[in-house]
Amino acid sequence: MRHTSPPPYSKLMDHIPTRVEIAVADTWDLTPLFETESDYQAALAELRKAIPQYVQFKSRSTESAEDLYQCLEFDKSVDLIAERLGHYASLKYAEDGSNREHLARRTELANVLTQRREASAFIGPGIQAIPDSVFEAFLNDPTLADWRRLLVRLRRYRPHTLSEPEERILAAGSIIIRAHQDTFSQLTNVDMKFGAVVGAEGEEVPLSQSSYVSLLQNQNREIRYRAFVQFYQEFSDHRYTLASSLAASIRGDVFYARMRRYSVGGVRQPDLDGSEALTGTARILRASPGDPSTRWNPPVRHIRTFSPKSGEACAF
Repeated sequence: MRHTSPPPYSKLMDHIPTRVEIAVADTWDLTPLFETESDYQAALAELRKAIPQYVQFKSRSTESAEDLYQCLEFDKSVDLIAERLGHYASLKYAEDGSNREHLARRTELANVLTQRREASAFIGPGIQAIPDSVFEAFLNDPTLADWRRLLVRLRRYRPHTLSEPEERILAAGSIIIRAHQDTFSQLTNVDMKFGAVVGAEGEEVPLSQSSYVSLLQNQNREIRYRAFVQFYQEFSDHRYTLASSLAASIRGDVFYARMRRYSVGGVRQPDLDGSEALTGTARILRASPGDPSTRWNPPVRHIRTFSPKSGEACAF
């Protein structure tokens, strides 16, 4: 990331600039990841080509320490490619979440990574199925010295690892079950419009998730107050969509917890149907707009100051 000195408050932009209006010196440099888009596409093609090669390890990945080592090393090599692709696609998307090319790149990579997780779904169950005596021998084998720590940690998840077909199904469904994350991101980073806040000299300062933090540092309490209320009013106006997204997130978490036999809130998984964890969001979704019990209360996560008039702490 290349930095320049930020402009003084009085010279803040009079509108939220698009990506093309930002000076190159103030943008992050992605060339260490990929020099050009063509380089990115070449790495993506390499990832696609590597996915079918997982099958060569499926029947023999745990027959010997050497076989397990070769399987893990291959998976690591694929992971390194996927990691670079993921960082690049994610940062490009962060530049402008409304850009069609960035959205298409991100979606395409998500589909390829899902295919990779499906293809490699046998590795975890295979390791967990190794008999304890054989597993101990593998840990003491010099061939797996660099992998010993990971294998020990992985073994802790034995009670929560499913069979290979079940793991493959979970891998295939993850992109669907977690779709609410994309909805939340697009809503809060692209669709929400926060307007502008009038500054101390009467100028309009565009309010966004970036400028909001700066406005909360302003010496003028009235400006801090207006920025806080106006910012969270936009969230309040979308509270039902946000509550629905939160409910979907909780359902996804409960689903994975049940499938992997984790305890949620002290409730045994056979007795948990997900309704216990959704009580709060369900109240919001069912309530009428005038219901005072569901009045919007934005999270307080800001500097608290003391009000000399009321004697109460205020989060402005």
